[in-house]
Amino acid sequence: MSSSSSSSTTAKSASGDEGPGEGSAAQGLAALNLNAGGSKQAKHLGAGLGQAIKNVAAGVGGGAATLVALPALGAKEGGAAGFAKGLGLGVLGAVGLPLWGVCKGVGSLAQGAMNTPEAVKASAEGKEWDPVSAKWILYTLEEDKQRLLSEEAENELKAYLTSREAEASEGGEGEEGGGQKEVKDRGLYDELGVEPSASEAQIKKAYYKQALKYHPDKNPGNEEAQAKFQKLSRAYEILSDPKSRERYDESGEVDEQQESSVDPKTFFEMIFGSEQFEKFVGELQLASVMKEDDHEVDAVEADFRQRQRCVRLAATLADDVLAPFVSGTLDESAFAASLDAEVAADLVATPFGATLVRVLAYVYSTLAVRYLGGVRGAALSVSDTAHKASKRIEVAKGAARVFSRAKSARKAEQRSEGAGDDPPPEITADGEPVDHAAFLIVSDRHGDWSVAYYKDERVVADAYKKLSYSFASVLFAKDFEEHDGAPRWKPVKTYGTSSATARIVDAVAGLDDSPDRILTTAAVAQSVARLREAAMFSSVLEAAWRVSVIDIETTLRDACSKLFRDKGVDEPTRKKRAKALKIFADVLQAAADKAGHPKHFNDLLMQQAEQHGGPFTPPPPPDEADTQ
Repeated sequence: MSSSSSSSTTAKSASGDEGPGEGSAAQGLAALNLNAGGSKQAKHLGAGLGQAIKNVAAGVGGGAATLVALPALGAKEGGAAGFAKGLGLGVLGAVGLPLWGVCKGVGSLAQGAMNTPEAVKASAEGKEWDPVSAKWILYTLEEDKQRLLSEEAENELKAYLTSREAEASEGGEGEEGGGQKEVKDRGLYDELGVEPSASEAQIKKAYYKQALKYHPDKNPGNEEAQAKFQKLSRAYEILSDPKSRERYDESGEVDEQQESSVDPKTFFEMIFGSEQFEKFVGELQLASVMKEDDHEVDAVEADFRQRQRCVRLAATLADDVLAPFVSGTLDESAFAASLDAEVAADLVATPFGATLVRVLAYVYSTLAVRYLGGVRGAALSVSDTAHKASKRIEVAKGAARVFSRAKSARKAEQRSEGAGDDPPPEITADGEPVDHAAFLIVSDRHGDWSVAYYKDERVVADAYKKLSYSFASVLFAKDFEEHDGAPRWKPVKTYGTSSATARIVDAVAGLDDSPDRILTTAAVAQSVARLREAAMFSSVLEAAWRVSVIDIETTLRDACSKLFRDKGVDEPTRKKRAKALKIFADVLQAAADKAGHPKHFNDLLMQQAEQHGGPFTPPPPPDEADTQ
């Protein structure tokens, strides 16, 4: 998002349109050009042509959609007569919407043509187009700081929020979690510092604030803080689940067997919201949404906060981080040494540090080299475009993975619930006491599980040969080599796809897999459900990381571009900023390489989740292209 400001003291949007649902509340922010979206005015012929094509395409697409949709809706609601009426309306839409698109497109094209001479003149003068004020301006970072980081801007935002809340109250929207609520025991509520009547959002917010304070990584070696963190996590596990909360409210009891369940976004923000990194990346949008106060953040406020974030980061780089080199106070070697000692070492020491530092280094280096120009700058411009596309593809794949794993987790949970709680067998399939069993066959009959014990090797071998080829099975043998003082079930034969048989092996291993414990079909089904939930949890966190990489990179690109577009300083100063930024990127990259990066992200993630109640392992390493 652009946060360019006009050189005039008060510039209004050329469109004068309010954002959807903003009403009169947006007028205060509009006075400071804080309205979301900006103007759609075409700045020159090229922009007008682009808007024209979009408008025509939208009209044609909308017309085709109405021609198909309206008759179908009409038939559904009114039979044959409804179909006829819908068809008539659809034909009107099919003709009218393309015409609307063409007319609007012609208007955009004409407006662009009219503005082209002004655009040519402005570009020659070094001006740039500000989509917020719909004007050509000489951008300066100092004016941006005064406009967006001033007390006046914050007061305008507060006035807007107050006005919006007043309008919402008039519309009958009430506060969540009001009134009194009688419960058997309020200990868990007191742990989080909320009332029993607290809403889900209020419980989540209270947990976040306290868990962030007592987080083990923020209190190394502090056993008291770690114990407090565990209590907070347990309280949130119970109160964030509607069923366990209802049971606790009615009886004051908690299910000690309840599996640990954590909020991925909460823990993601705890780690990625590291105070050391906030200076360089600001508050992530994902974290901001999760952490929002009692009001809902709308498009106007979100746009304003994001533009504030970009300007603040640009100001930090220009006035603090890069200033010693740009001003000539430190030469290149002294500047690099100071950054390594005072900045990079602290950043890579934080949770997820090496990974985040690599993202910073990539963006800083790429933009600095591109601004400095030359053959390498031109080559980076092409590769960076491909890089940005690949990041969006990763997000799309991650979203598909989350959907697929969530579906699998839900199916596994339903099958686990349907498996009941069958009693353990007392004898083996060949008639021996089950505690004498030496073999175990576990089969996955397309979601229905079976467990059979055997004593005799010949009997189990014959039984295994007769198993159906339509489902996966694993034959386990009692392994008498001691593991932590007890024998284990060791897989010796498998039939089925590698993924299906691996699921069986993991399910058995996920239980108390000493042969002294007799496994049941229900226990295996529950183990599979837990594994599927863990896989879903891991994919949610990975997807959140992928989304946040795009957020970080987009924000850093905007912030860094301000350093190089700043007409408040001369071109040699802007070149020095670029060179200083490249030095900073090299220092960060070297620090990240030295710190290393753990592999096997998912395994380590779940291991840490089991130990601490949340994910504390670094996300997957960036692509090779990100580190160059």
